Amino acid sequence: MYFIWRLFLNPYVSFGRHHLRVNNVISRYLIPYHLIAELSGRSALDLVVSGYGPLRVDALGAAPLTGKAKRDKVAQELLRRRAAAVPTAGHGFEKRFTIGLPDCLGFGIPLACFLVASFAAPFG
Repeated sequence: MYFIWRLFLNPYVSFGRHHLRVNNVISRYLIPYHLIAELSGRSALDLVVSGYGPLRVDALGAAPLTGKAKRDKVAQELLRRRAAAVPTAGHGFEKRFTIGLPDCLGFGIPLACFLVASFAAPFG
């Protein structure tokens, strides 16, 4: 269940006031609109971020029926927001690696699995 959620339901794109938030499978990006240099891709959305290079948006992959339409809507909104963007102090590019869980659970789940395995080993 977790892997289905992580690979297919968790990746998303959201628009903020000054930045685009891209949550991919293992990383999260905050991209100020004024740093988006180029949009490309035939079936998925690829961004070129000034000073950081290309970035693929996993949430907008090519679904058989809705992928291209969703990608086109997001691309149009990005172009509109990029044209109106003004560089603002304190809003820079951020990249964080994540496993998709809140940070406190990211350490707790492996620890819990280790403890369960260590207690189960003497009995098995």
